Amino acid sequence: MGNKAALYERMIDFTVERKWAKQGQFNRLEGITSDRGKRRYRAFLHHLALFIFQSQNEYARRSDFKQGGLKKVVDDLQDHLEGQTEQSILKDLLVSFNLRQVRKNFDDHQEQDERNNYAFEFIHKSLQEYLVAELIWKTFTHECLKEDEDGDRLGIEEAAIKLFNLLSPRIITPEIQEYIFELAESETDRFIENPDLYQRLRKIHFHLAEYDFLLHFDAKTNEMLSKNEHVSPLMKQLAVFNGCITVLVSTIECDTYNLKFLSKNETFASKDIINKRLNYSFIHFGNQAHLLTLLQRVQPIKLKMNFQDFSGANLRGINLSGIDLSGADLSGADLSGANLNGCILINANLRGVNLMRVNLIGANLKRADLRGVNLSGADLSGANLRECDLSASYLTEVSFLESELNEANLSGADLLDANLRGANLKRTSLSRAYLRGARFSGINGSNPAKNLDKILHLDLAKNKHLAHWKGTIYEGKFNTE
Repeated sequence: MGNKAALYERMIDFTVERKWAKQGQFNRLEGITSDRGKRRYRAFLHHLALFIFQSQNEYARRSDFKQGGLKKVVDDLQDHLEGQTEQSILKDLLVSFNLRQVRKNFDDHQEQDERNNYAFEFIHKSLQEYLVAELIWKTFTHECLKEDEDGDRLGIEEAAIKLFNLLSPRIITPEIQEYIFELAESETDRFIENPDLYQRLRKIHFHLAEYDFLLHFDAKTNEMLSKNEHVSPLMKQLAVFNGCITVLVSTIECDTYNLKFLSKNETFASKDIINKRLNYSFIHFGNQAHLLTLLQRVQPIKLKMNFQDFSGANLRGINLSGIDLSGADLSGADLSGANLNGCILINANLRGVNLMRVNLIGANLKRADLRGVNLSGADLSGANLRECDLSASYLTEVSFLESELNEANLSGADLLDANLRGANLKRTSLSRAYLRGARFSGINGSNPAKNLDKILHLDLAKNKHLAHWKGTIYEGKFNTE
């Protein structure tokens, strides 16, 4: 388990197991140290953290403890701590365990709470995030997988409904996801010893996928995701999809033994019916980089994300090495600093994309639309750029070393100080391209670009006399413009 998750795990256990003062306000909670009391106390913390995370205002009012899931866990504690009133239990718990009172939002008016201007929140948000992650992890891998006294397990449909209700109100954050991965790592042995657990998780996922991760939606009782923003059916689908794939990927990541269940000829995405669900996901998902990074954790299994819509997405610095993005729409996206090493971008729309300093070594960009892109400082060594359109693009200091530029369109492109050594330039159009400082060969004429005599419209290129042509057929040919 990761350092932070392990720290919170120990902290919560210590809090529950410590000896309660024989005097003072906490002696009423002494009975919470029994095994049954520990379970109920932890359930209280789990559901309180989840309620606050999913609530409109990100805090819990006094009145919230008198209804819904919070009322149930408070009632369970009250049943265990016989003779204690709900008010006294809440007072001690909320004051004692990393919670504090905060003033409610100005526009937060609720009739049953109108005389109370204060609510409760966790002092440390990271503790709240850990508790939410622990609840999700335990619900998936314990509640939905455990057997009852008769040896029966929760049915697939019942488990799917339980998980839908748990996840659908709000998309979990990257911080919660990281805690889930850490919790999964701590249970690697359990999944290795019981491979059927992973198979059952997959079946639950398949069941949810069959309904597009939307088991039900009631507009009249629709929850709130944030201020003045209703949780749409689509957002519920994404929230459930995101939570399910997080847990499923975490079990693969911590247990490579389970990879044998996946066909060698199929990608993880297609095998788990995910690819069919991604199109709407990436159009509307608030943080495409977040979801892509999550999905990439299934490596070494190849992901196929071809023909997805990433237009306008913030994918700065993301690692998409080796991913198939053929036909994807990345127009207007920010991919600056990203790793696209070996990425498949055949027929992809990259028009107007920020690709500064991007690693595209060995990438396949055949027939890709790269009009007007900023590739300054990018590395396209060994890349396949056949028939791609790079017209009016910024290619300053780009490395095209040994790349394939056959029939590519570089009309009007800025190739200032670009490295074209060893590149195949057969029928490459350089009409109106700016060639100052562009290197078509090495310092001593070594490794010259190929098929220089077959370049199209070189006569229309600008500043070609200031390019480096040593050792080529054009050396000394362009003295002046």
